[in-house]
Amino acid sequence: EVKTLGGRRDNSLRLVCVCYSTLVRYLKQTGRICLGPLRLSTLTLSDGLPTLATLQLHCCSALENTLSGQEDCLIPLYSEALSTCKQQDVQPWLHTLRYTIYQRQLLLRLKGSSAPLDGHLMELCLTAVKFARKQGNIALATRLLGQCSEGEEEEEGGEEGLSRAFRRLSLAGVVGEKWGPELQIEKAKVLCTAGQSMAAMEMLSSCALSFCRSGKCERAACRSVLTLCKWLLADWKDMTPQLKQVVKRSGVMTPGVAALPPISQNITALLELPLEDQGMPRITAETTVSVGVGEPDLVLGQLYQLSTSQAPEVAKSWAALASWAYRWGRKVVDNARYIF
Repeated sequence: EVKTLGGRRDNSLRLVCVCYSTLVRYLKQTGRICLGPLRLSTLTLSDGLPTLATLQLHCCSALENTLSGQEDCLIPLYSEALSTCKQQDVQPWLHTLRYTIYQRQLLLRLKGSSAPLDGHLMELCLTAVKFARKQGNIALATRLLGQCSEGEEEEEGGEEGLSRAFRRLSLAGVVGEKWGPELQIEKAKVLCTAGQSMAAMEMLSSCALSFCRSGKCERAACRSVLTLCKWLLADWKDMTPQLKQVVKRSGVMTPGVAALPPISQNITALLELPLEDQGMPRITAETTVSVGVGEPDLVLGQLYQLSTSQAPEVAKSWAALASWAYRWGRKVVDNARYIF
């Protein structure tokens, strides 16, 4: 019986080896067929993933490289896809994501480590979240966010449940250092798309404050502040009273500051952060409110100035600040003309 069992085990191992070698041989043949079309593909010049047909060829080639032990086993991805890609269809990203997850499992089994794929997988996942959100598919975006995080995802119903679930999602290690800020920003954006604008602004303002204080995520801080300003403008009528409270309490640490809503507390803390010396005066109440600029608009201008201070190379923040300054400068001049 022992010999029989041993023989069966040997036969099973032999069968696995034969299947493995056959799979690799077929993948190599497919790779040779793919070589011509892939060389003609202008993937690096496009603003997204290729068509599904070309993408299938990339997946086969990457899978063959993974099984053969080659280092070049990543499905090619446009280097700035997450920030600039205009492709709205989420299906190619989901297709690539499934293949990359399978590749990661193979690497874990073959080598015990999936480090070469972890960052690539995270970028794919976050980009898929982005396009699912833009399509209004909150359920898919939420599920993908759960895959991005290292924490355990729990199903919770209701609006507050979604917000609590998102607060538990986080990243750690090398992947967390690079993609953690993107995950935090995307969580807030999904919340906003789901109709929870106040919870989204609280989460995003808290993230912006954390990014600014860390001194390591300048671009993420700039983007989060700009997005916060965009959301404040969208809910301007409802947010005006809270922004007025920010102006009254800003710079004065009194017990009343703690009584402010979380969003107002976060904005107050943001406005108290020091600015980098850029050779331009800081926007203050003396130079704005005293000549006719509304208090809520003063807060908006200060936030725009903070965004330029965090990442001076981001043109979008300077454009927003210039637009704000022009709009209010014109109003002040017009008011002065009517007075005199």
